[in-house]
Formats: sequence, structure tokens, C-alpha cells
Amino acid sequence: MRLALLLAAACLCRAESACPWLNAATASGVLGGEVTMTVKPGACEFIRDYGSNRSALRIQVNKKPAFTPEKCTTPSTPLKGIGNEAEVCDIGTWMSGGWRMEYVFGHVRDLMFGVSISSSDRSMDAVIREKTRKVAEQVAGNLY
Repeated sequence: MRLALLLAAACLCRAESACPWLNAATASGVLGGEVTMTVKPGACEFIRDYGSNRSALRIQVNKKPAFTPEKCTTPSTPLKGIGNEAEVCDIGTWMSGGWRMEYVFGHVRDLMFGVSISSSDRSMDAVIREKTRKVAEQVAGNLY
């Protein structure tokens, strides 16, 4: 009996923090492979390293703005059906470090959310905006 309790306690100690808005399996599907996850209050980050490429999916949820459209490098585009007043924009199209980043931001009730996907993999170029939008839909849905 004691051994069973010790084993259960050991399993609990190793439990990974969970992102309240998206799980690692879903993030792996979005980024195309195994990810490492970091969870902080109000934020989750999923990173996929593969070969010479790296992709990241970041989620922020706060009562204050997580992002403002002034940081967009292209005009933001309104999105319908994702929270309230959601918009999408580029934060950099093949920035100096060879990265592309898309960002969706909006709010649900009194919570502001931001979802970004960035990648150094140019093959993601055609799908990065759609992937970011789909993750934002899921995050906004989880905030209701």
C-alpha cells in the first residue's frame, strides 16, 4: 500500500503544467511535429525545433491588451466569428532573422487574447495565417 502511494506521489510531482487554452497534442498538429511547452500565468508557448528550422505558437490571455495593432507591419484585417473585434496581421514577413509571424488578437468578455505563430520554415508561408486563425478560434471558444 505504501509503495502504491509513493508511486502515485512521484507521478504527481512530474505532472506537466497544462495550458488552459490548448493542449500540446493540438499544438503539435498545428506546428507539424513534437513540441515543448512552457506555461506561465496568462501565457503558453509551444516550440518545435526541426533541423535548421524552428516554429513557435504563443498564446496570451490577460485583462489588459496583450497586443495592439500598432505593432503590425501590415494593416490588420478584421476576423468574424472569433471572439469580439478580432483582427489578424503580420508582425514580420521574413524578418531579418528569417522569421515570419502572424498574430490574431481580440477579446472575449473582459479578457484580451493574442495568438501568434512564428516560423523560420518558409514552407509554412502558405498556411501560417490560416493556422493562426484556427488556433485563435479554439482559444476564443475556450474563453466563453
